[in-house]
Amino acid sequence: MTGIEYDICYTQQRIYRYMANEGYDMKVFSDAYLKCDFCRRAMDTTYSRFQVHDELECYDFYMPEIEDQLVNNNSGTNIDAVEWIGFMYRYLFIVTGVMSAQLVQKITYDTMLGYYPGLHTVDEDMAVEIICKDFGLVENRVEV
Repeated sequence: MTGIEYDICYTQQRIYRYMANEGYDMKVFSDAYLKCDFCRRAMDTTYSRFQVHDELECYDFYMPEIEDQLVNNNSGTNIDAVEWIGFMYRYLFIVTGVMSAQLVQKITYDTMLGYYPGLHTVDEDMAVEIICKDFGLVENRVEV
């Protein structure tokens, strides 16, 4: 993983952390966010200023698209798991080139949550390799 790839993944990690800290149901948020137009045009691309921007600036652009779908339940959420999931969805896009809306259809939030206990302890490259193997995804790196 290059430095810029890490930064892009870290941006999405911070978005997920912010929404979890705000008390949103993260499964609902993740599905809505990964399928929204903002994610498609600003994150699933080779370059966008939002890829390395502050999570609150990104919020101003994706929230109007998805806020009517979200549930704020203030439930206890494992923030570490949420951050890892956000990071890994972005890294899976970078490694495979599969758009986020399609990734979340193939690898659900609950599936990613199930991967967390074992895969958060290994480096990101190994985790992505295991997930790709399990789901038959091939490397088709997006140049960032």
